[in-house]
Parts: sequence; C-alpha cells; structure tokens
Amino acid sequence: MVHAITGGDLGVIDQHKALMDDTIGVDARTDAIAVYANFSMMTRIADATGTPLDAGSTAISETLRADLGLDDFISSRM
Repeated sequence: MVHAITGGDLGVIDQHKALMDDTIGVDARTDAIAVYANFSMMTRIADATGTPLDAGSTAISETLRADLGLDDFISSRM
C-alpha cells in the first residue's frame, strides 16, 4: 500500500485497498493509513523545525548521508 501511495497510481491504490479490506478489514486499513500519515507528518515537522538526528540515527546514517552529500547542506549544520 505504501508503494502504491508513494507511486501515485490510483488503479494500484484501489487494488491494494480492496486486498487490504479483504484481508484485514476496512477499520484496520484505515488505522494503517492513519499511522502512515502520522509518521509522514512527524518527519516533515522534524525536518521543518531543524530537529537534529539523535546519536543512534546519526551513526547508522553516516554512509548514506555521505553518499548523498546531505551533510554539505547548510541546513544540516547544528
């Protein structure tokens, strides 16, 4: 479902919704989508307010940040 949401293919989204409804029910699907939306919102708020990464996240993301050049952005400086 997440892949369908981020991919934006409405036909695929409808297929996944139907599969989820058949498998876990409409209420559980609604809860799952709410959790997805909440995590997306929290990440955007943290990014927008400049919340720094915690030590654990900093350590495990070091290679990825270097590969993408993320530490070169002014906004990455604490």
